Amino acid sequence: MKILLDTNIFIPLEPTSYDDIEYSTDQVMELQRIANDDNHEIFLHPASLDDIKRDKNSKRMQLRVLEFSKYSKLETSEPPNHFLKSIKAENKSPNDQVDNALLYSTYNNAVHLFVTEDRGIHSKAKSLGIEERVYLVSDALLLLKSLKTKELLPPPAVEKVKCYNVDVKDEIFDSLRKDYGGFNKWFEDKCQKAHRDCFIIKGNQNINGICVFKDENNLHKMHGKILKLCTFKIATHAKGFKYGELLLRAVFNLAYSKNYDWIYVTAFPKNLRIKLFLENFGFRVIGCSENSKELIIGKRLKPKEIDFNLSPLDFHILAGPKYIHKDSTSYIIPIQPKYASILFPELEQQGCFFEGCHSFGNSILKAYLSHSKINTIYPGNTIYFYRSKDIKAIQAIGVVEKTFRSIDPDEIYSFVGKRTVYTRQTIERMCNKEVYAILFRQANSFEMPITVKLLKDNNVFIRPPQSIMSIKPEGAKWLARQKRM
Repeated sequence: MKILLDTNIFIPLEPTSYDDIEYSTDQVMELQRIANDDNHEIFLHPASLDDIKRDKNSKRMQLRVLEFSKYSKLETSEPPNHFLKSIKAENKSPNDQVDNALLYSTYNNAVHLFVTEDRGIHSKAKSLGIEERVYLVSDALLLLKSLKTKELLPPPAVEKVKCYNVDVKDEIFDSLRKDYGGFNKWFEDKCQKAHRDCFIIKGNQNINGICVFKDENNLHKMHGKILKLCTFKIATHAKGFKYGELLLRAVFNLAYSKNYDWIYVTAFPKNLRIKLFLENFGFRVIGCSENSKELIIGKRLKPKEIDFNLSPLDFHILAGPKYIHKDSTSYIIPIQPKYASILFPELEQQGCFFEGCHSFGNSILKAYLSHSKINTIYPGNTIYFYRSKDIKAIQAIGVVEKTFRSIDPDEIYSFVGKRTVYTRQTIERMCNKEVYAILFRQANSFEMPITVKLLKDNNVFIRPPQSIMSIKPEGAKWLARQKRM
């Protein structure tokens, strides 16, 4: 694959002194090492040199210019006006011009991946529809590692435990201790002594992720039964492994099972990462806390009739993962058991998500690969996964975000990379002919598998599908009415 590095990646990759070593230097160096070992090509953009030359420390600047020269460069080209308009770019500063030049090269397919820590670039990439090819360092590193391995790692476990079983001195709380004076005492008094529940993802020695929650009633613009996420945190060492999605999925299942009306969390405005993460799952900033220092970021769990005026995909982002637009076109996808168990491991053992250690391991954003020739699947369409051979039933549901066709494994990697569960060998083997990739959001699964007999009796299909097929409106409406988790 061809990988473009932003200036903010190059700088920690090439420190000119001990003082220049940044928190991401280790990750970036590991990214470079794996890329070199596996023959991925790393590029810089000539425009990044302008960034470097603006350094007021002339000695450091000269050293970085020398380091810059040893990398392969893309050819530069000026982004056209229509491109700049599509990302609402005004080129207010020289930095903006550099960012837009690098993003334009990615948009024009000069590279498969663009690695940057700049949140503004990630937002622009989303408006261009190429957000799946613009990576944070942690995501890019995870992708390259996943392509190296021949075996799929077992999914992590989300456990529901009491806060008094959590060590308040765990390093996952270090940043919270800095932001909130008296954090340890708050956790001890309000969480441990009050016997609050939390979800945790355990690591080898420390906690990888934690979500502490409690009930509230009628706050700000929220009314009804409210679930507050008092703490929602992924450890620094565990970023890039989709643990945030794992925790959020557990939160959604709890909220639906207990009939909550709202979920919310508070965050400082500087914490842009959590804001962008939650907005991708239908959360919105709805106000500020009483001291006006924190944002209130909430999600309404039950859609209103006016929400159906949105497109099927926008509706599902706002109201999902449980709710799907009533006018969404539906398809059924046959999936072999071995791939079903990879994509939907939580369905391998039906049981309570919230008692003890239930290893469900499934994120919300996923990808599916096939050799289907179908060309009528669009964003917002509903896809039902029919597990063939053993269960012979529909269990899982998704809502389509994007589709893509290619016979080039590198193009498939870059399209599905942020959410792939497929090994490098599997993707390369599939690319012996054209691959059809579907990016989708998993909706809540059916409480009980929908069997072949039920599917036939209710006009979902006449016979089990051998390839992706559309579902007639009558059968789709019946499926949509079936009870889900």
